[in-house]
Amino acid sequence: MREGRKVNAWFDMEPAVPIALEDRTKKLIRENWGFYVSSGTVVFALKISINGAMETSRQTPMPKEWKAAMKSQTLPVETENLVKLVWP
Repeated sequence: MREGRKVNAWFDMEPAVPIALEDRTKKLIRENWGFYVSSGTVVFALKISINGAMETSRQTPMPKEWKAAMKSQTLPVETENLVKLVWP
């Protein structure tokens, strides 16, 4: 979340949810969520399960968009910098 109630979302689920459900959910999140942020970006992760799928054992999310952005970076990449890459 950013100033102006701007919101973005990325999914990292196994098994992946159908793309239509992912797209619809992201659209709803971007249109209806958010809270006041005076400056900077607030990033948080939710660990959930949909339709009884097993919860991931990973401690840190790694959505496909983040993986793609990391290919051009020197590791390690801090989460804040990674979010700036995928959401300029």
